[in-house]
Amino acid sequence: MKKNIIIKLLTIILVSGIGTSVYADTQANLVFKTNVPKATKIEKVSTSTPVYANPETGTISGTLSSIFELNSNDTENSNEFVITSSVETSTGTISAYDYWGNIAFTNSESLPTSVQVNEALTHTGDNPNVIVYPVTITASPFTSTFQPGYKTFGYCYRINLNGETEGTITHSVNPTPVSGTFHKTKDTSGLYKTTITITSVGL
Repeated sequence: MKKNIIIKLLTIILVSGIGTSVYADTQANLVFKTNVPKATKIEKVSTSTPVYANPETGTISGTLSSIFELNSNDTENSNEFVITSSVETSTGTISAYDYWGNIAFTNSESLPTSVQVNEALTHTGDNPNVIVYPVTITASPFTSTFQPGYKTFGYCYRINLNGETEGTITHSVNPTPVSGTFHKTKDTSGLYKTTITITSVGL
């Protein structure tokens, strides 16, 4: 009797083991996921060397331009770049663009006041040591639009990618000063400077 019980117990165990192997998984899948964030790259390709202005007319000799290469992995139209500008004054740094997209240069060796710069940017009043020049923006294959008072950027050039991921921006200063902003007896000799900044927005 005892022997029979043992045999029956072993049989049950073996049958149960066989049943388990029949329903076992023979394949398992594991899915890996990674998220690539939106990113941009701005690289200065070339910039012009210092040029000289005619002391009688203010007209500059040579080419005063900078070329930037822009890259983005985002093809959405919400991604764009903004070009802003700034000049130094005796009372701090202010925007160098005027309402029409022209750009001001100030004498770094004899800084004008912010009031004098603003007068030059509005083409009114007396503005010693400030000269304003027209600007040309060439964007390929992007498009550029000058917009006064855009978001927190103030006067700026907006660069739309138009669904493209790479291209170039050329910021050129035209040689002839804006009428009424150069005075040969008031704009003293020295180094006149301005700064432009390209910022990626919309990411």
